[in-house]
Amino acid sequence: MTSRIVLAYADTAEAEARALASRLDRLGYRVDRLRGRPKAADKVVMLWSRAAWGTPALRAAARVYAEASKVAALAP
Repeated sequence: MTSRIVLAYADTAEAEARALASRLDRLGYRVDRLRGRPKAADKVVMLWSRAAWGTPALRAAARVYAEASKVAALAP
């Protein structure tokens, strides 16, 4: 079974997120972007930036996934 990874990032990090999604896809992961309410995922990769930190929805998603021990954080 392929692991599902959700990427969460601010719109300003679109290029970095696409590059990371491409690399993860080549490694065999199914990659989706977090949109709206948090989705079920094996792991969530949060791409943190000032813009991301200023987004209440991303901070809320980080809390939800951290409580479920599913979050990994990266700074582009």
